[in-house]
Amino acid sequence: MSAEGSSLGRSFRATTAKPTLDHEQIVVQDVHIVKLALEKFGSHPERVFSDCLILEAACAAGRVPLATFDRRLAKLNGSQKL
Repeated sequence: MSAEGSSLGRSFRATTAKPTLDHEQIVVQDVHIVKLALEKFGSHPERVFSDCLILEAACAAGRVPLATFDRRLAKLNGSQKL
């Protein structure tokens, strides 16, 4: 079973990951981007976390719309299918 289809709920997984990001002994690059991606991921059942993370990184870099061949990613606001 894939991580996306596991028995843990999406919002539960997103919620439990957030305290890890603020842990003093764990270093996460661009933690604010990861937190934004977790919010988008947890609130919509059709989204995949990696897509949310890629899009948030592009937004933070001012590189939107994000051009993609991925049909699922292209459905997210801020991206554009090639």
